[in-house]
Amino acid sequence: SGQEVLCEAQSDYDASKEMIAESQTAAAAGSGQEGLCDAQADYDATKEPQHGYLSLRRGERIWLAASSPQPGEPGNLFMSYVFGRRDGDSRDDCGWLPVELLVTT
Repeated sequence: SGQEVLCEAQSDYDASKEMIAESQTAAAAGSGQEGLCDAQADYDATKEPQHGYLSLRRGERIWLAASSPQPGEPGNLFMSYVFGRRDGDSRDDCGWLPVELLVTT
Protein backbone atom coordinates (compact mmCIF):
# COMPACT_ATOMS: atom_id res chain seq x y z
CA SER A 1 0.00 0.00 0.00
CA GLY A 2 3.04 2.30 0.14
CA GLN A 3 2.24 3.35 3.69
CA GLU A 4 4.98 3.67 6.30
CA VAL A 5 4.38 2.06 9.68
CA LEU A 6 5.14 4.78 12.24
CA CYS A 7 4.82 2.58 15.28
CA GLU A 8 4.80 -1.14 15.97
CA ALA A 9 4.07 -0.78 19.70
CA GLN A 10 0.70 -2.02 20.89
CA SER A 11 -1.11 -0.09 23.58
CA ASP A 12 -4.21 -0.83 25.58
CA TYR A 13 -5.71 2.39 24.22
CA ASP A 14 -8.66 2.06 21.89
CA ALA A 15 -8.35 -0.14 18.80
CA SER A 16 -9.67 2.41 16.36
CA LYS A 17 -6.90 4.84 17.28
CA GLU A 18 -4.21 2.13 17.03
CA MET A 19 -5.05 1.73 13.34
CA ILE A 20 -3.73 5.24 12.65
CA ALA A 21 -0.23 3.90 13.39
CA GLU A 22 -0.13 2.65 9.78
CA SER A 23 -0.22 5.79 7.70
CA GLN A 24 1.99 8.22 5.84
CA THR A 25 4.08 10.88 7.62
CA ALA A 26 2.64 14.62 8.16
CA ALA A 27 3.15 18.36 7.30
CA ALA A 28 0.94 20.03 9.87
CA ALA A 29 -0.52 18.81 13.14
CA GLY A 30 -4.00 20.17 12.53
CA SER A 31 -4.19 19.59 8.77
CA GLY A 32 -4.25 15.80 8.80
CA GLN A 33 -1.20 15.61 6.53
CA GLU A 34 2.00 13.82 7.39
CA GLY A 35 5.15 15.69 8.34
CA LEU A 36 7.64 16.92 10.83
CA CYS A 37 6.65 19.18 13.71
CA ASP A 38 8.36 20.66 16.76
CA ALA A 39 7.14 20.54 20.34
CA GLN A 40 6.59 24.09 21.56
CA ALA A 41 6.28 23.08 25.23
CA ASP A 42 7.00 20.20 27.60
CA TYR A 43 4.22 17.62 28.01
CA ASP A 44 4.07 14.89 30.67
CA ALA A 45 2.06 12.00 29.23
CA THR A 46 1.93 10.25 32.63
CA LYS A 47 -0.65 12.84 33.72
CA GLU A 48 -3.17 11.54 31.15
CA PRO A 49 -5.87 9.18 32.46
CA GLN A 50 -5.16 6.56 29.75
CA HIS A 51 -2.05 4.88 28.34
CA GLY A 52 -0.69 5.41 24.84
CA TYR A 53 0.49 9.04 25.02
CA LEU A 54 4.03 10.27 24.30
CA SER A 55 5.77 12.79 26.59
CA LEU A 56 7.44 15.78 24.92
CA ARG A 57 10.29 18.15 25.63
CA ARG A 58 10.18 21.63 24.16
CA GLY A 59 12.07 21.69 20.85
CA GLU A 60 11.82 17.94 20.13
CA ARG A 61 11.16 17.05 16.50
CA ILE A 62 8.14 14.80 15.99
CA TRP A 63 6.96 12.80 12.95
CA LEU A 64 3.17 12.72 12.73
CA ALA A 65 0.95 10.07 11.19
CA ALA A 66 -1.22 11.34 8.35
CA SER A 67 -4.60 11.45 10.05
CA SER A 68 -7.16 13.90 11.24
CA PRO A 69 -6.68 15.05 14.80
CA GLN A 70 -8.71 12.94 17.22
CA PRO A 71 -10.73 14.49 20.05
CA GLY A 72 -9.45 13.92 23.57
CA GLU A 73 -11.13 11.42 25.84
CA PRO A 74 -12.95 12.46 29.03
CA GLY A 75 -10.38 13.67 31.55
CA ASN A 76 -7.63 14.35 28.97
CA LEU A 77 -5.48 17.44 29.39
CA PHE A 78 -6.05 18.73 25.83
CA MET A 79 -8.89 18.96 23.32
CA SER A 80 -7.32 17.03 20.42
CA TYR A 81 -4.43 14.65 19.74
CA VAL A 82 -2.45 13.28 16.78
CA PHE A 83 -0.39 10.11 16.60
CA GLY A 84 3.37 10.34 16.10
CA ARG A 85 6.90 9.46 17.18
CA ARG A 86 10.11 11.30 17.97
CA ASP A 87 12.18 11.97 14.86
CA GLY A 88 14.96 9.39 14.67
CA ASP A 89 13.58 7.15 17.43
CA SER A 90 12.56 3.54 17.08
CA ARG A 91 9.10 2.59 15.95
CA ASP A 92 8.36 1.47 19.50
CA ASP A 93 8.64 5.00 20.92
CA CYS A 94 5.40 6.54 19.73
CA GLY A 95 2.03 7.68 21.00
CA TRP A 96 -0.68 10.32 21.04
CA LEU A 97 0.43 13.97 21.22
CA PRO A 98 -1.58 17.14 21.93
CA VAL A 99 -2.14 19.13 18.73
CA GLU A 100 -1.97 22.40 20.69
CA LEU A 101 1.70 21.80 21.58
CA LEU A 102 2.96 21.09 18.05
CA VAL A 103 4.09 23.56 15.40
CA THR A 104 4.96 22.81 11.78
CA THR A 105 8.65 23.04 10.94
